[in-house]
Order: sequence, then structure tokens, then C-alpha cells
Amino acid sequence: MCAVMVLFNSAFVYAAARGDTIKEGIYAGQIDLSGLTADEARSEIADYVDSLKSSALTLVAPGDNFVTVTLGELGLSWANEELVEEAAALGTKGNIIKRYKALADLKKKNKVFDIKLLLNDSDVHTVLSDRCSVYNVDADNASLERNGSDFKVIGGQDGIQINIDASATLIENFINSGYAGTGGEITLVTEVTKPKGDPATLSLIKDKLGTFTTKYTSSAADRCANVQNGCRLINGRVLYPGEQLSVYETVSPFTEENGYHLAGSYQNGLVVESLGGGICQVSTTLYEAVLRAELQVDERYNHSMIVNYVDHSMDAAISGTSKDFKFTNNLDYPIYIEGITPGDKTITFNIYGVETR
Repeated sequence: MCAVMVLFNSAFVYAAARGDTIKEGIYAGQIDLSGLTADEARSEIADYVDSLKSSALTLVAPGDNFVTVTLGELGLSWANEELVEEAAALGTKGNIIKRYKALADLKKKNKVFDIKLLLNDSDVHTVLSDRCSVYNVDADNASLERNGSDFKVIGGQDGIQINIDASATLIENFINSGYAGTGGEITLVTEVTKPKGDPATLSLIKDKLGTFTTKYTSSAADRCANVQNGCRLINGRVLYPGEQLSVYETVSPFTEENGYHLAGSYQNGLVVESLGGGICQVSTTLYEAVLRAELQVDERYNHSMIVNYVDHSMDAAISGTSKDFKFTNNLDYPIYIEGITPGDKTITFNIYGVETR
């Protein structure tokens, strides 16, 4: 009995000598908390976590492209601040036997608390979406090529893209598995994306669903060139079910490098010279063919003045991003858009698909 009391007494003398500081042999990760108050320990760990924010990870994106990002950019924070209270309580809280045992154990072996790190899920997803996904490779859909009166099927090609959610989990697990600020390289999770279309389906596209022709016989050479260029940029497009085509996005930018010339166009009720003047005849001709194919018209505007190549109210103006002609393939099969300017100052759009009407 006397020996036990001596041991208990020596333990309490030791505890009292230390006051309200953390006992010897207690660590947070590699940080020695011995002799620190709870506030001092909390500050030490917080400073350590802040120092990790400058650590860099290398993320391996598709095509062996490397994106370097700091943990600060990923929203690093300290996730288990309660460890300070646990560390401060060790050897000072509980009944006399529990306290004695804790102090005795510390003399034999250090107690190490894990510092748990946390990344901000939103920040991780933003980095993956904005900086890594630019290296995704889109699937090249199967397509068609007009060959005289027949079509030739062009095979598609697989794509590859980052799985954002799975990659975010991979990064977070890497940080949560004892990361010590030594950098690292993480190969992001990717998945193969399959192209749309197959030869069997595309070989069914033979029927002319809609067609329309307009004339530009009175146009000067520059306007003629613009009509032909716009037609060229749309010709050969394949739209799968549910896909939308924006004429503005398809034929822009209106620059010399993209094949355009200065020619007359309407602007605020006036005729002005602009690069791409005449492009509205292209969109209007396509609009008329789309109506005849009974496709879904999503957006269409009239001109500010009357045009002479279609009946009134049957035009489709293009004006910067404020006026566009957009339509969607609302059919069950793909469609093929053929644009023709045969040299007689006419433009024709034919829309091919599978006739089910």
C-alpha cells in the first residue's frame, strides 16, 4: 500500500510541477506539444497547417499534361482542432487511477495525435474544372461526307475526360492519408467517352427533309464571296438528336482571316459596310429549309428593314450576339446539312435525314 501511494504522490508532484501545460511526450504529428498551454499548442499547429498551404501538388491530366496547384488553392484547413483539448486533458483529467496510468504510459511511449487536414470541396472542383479539364479530349462523333449523290460514313474516335468527382476524392484521400508537406504527383481519374453515331444509323440518312434556294444575282463580288463563305462554313454539319446549331457560332468570327469581305449590311435601319455583309441571306436560306424539315426553331429574328430575297417576315437576321438563328434537331435520327453555291449566284440548303412523316 505504501509503495502505491508513493507512486501516486510522485505522479501528482510531476503534474503539479507542470501546471496547466501539456505533459511531456505528447505530440501533434511531428510537433512537440510538451510544456505548451492549449492556446500555444493551437497556435503552433495552426502555423504548421498554414505553412503547408504553399506546398504544391502536381495533377496529371489527360495527355500527360501537368497542372501544378498549391494546397492553399485547394482550400486547405485544419479539420480536428479538438485534438488540443484532448492533448491538454491527457494526464490531468479523469479519476486518480486514469491520470496516473496516462502519465506512466507517457514515460514509456510518446502519445502522437494525428493532425487531420481538410480541403475545400468547392475549391478542388473549381481547380479540376477550370484548370485541368481544359486537357479533356472530346470524342470525335461519326459523321457523313457528301459524295456526289451518295453519303460516305466517317468513323468516330473515342475521347477522354476527367471524372471530376472521383478525382476530387482521390486528391482528398491523398491529403488525408498523412500528408507531410512534401509535394506529390496525382494522376487524375479519367474515363473514355464514346462518340455519337455508328455506320448502321448514319447509313439510313438518305431522305431530303427540307430544301430552299435564294438568289443573290444583284450582289457585288464582295457580298457574293461572303454568302459563299458562310455557306461553306455550315455545309457538312451533322446534328444528332437533341443537338442545337447556332448560325452565329458556326460562321463567326467575321474577320478577313475567316474568309469575309466588306459588304453592305443593315444596322439600325441603315445600310453600312461591314465584314460579313450578306451573311443574313445564308441564315435566312437555312431557316427556310429548317422550316420545311419541321425542325425545332429555338431563336430567330427579323431584320430592321425589308430584304428582297424572301417574302416579308420569312427572314432570319444575324447581328453580333444580339440576333442569332438557332435550331435543334428534334427528330429521332441525325440530320445532315448540305449547303451549295453552284456559281449561278444562288444558295441552297438541303437537310437530309430519315423521313418518318
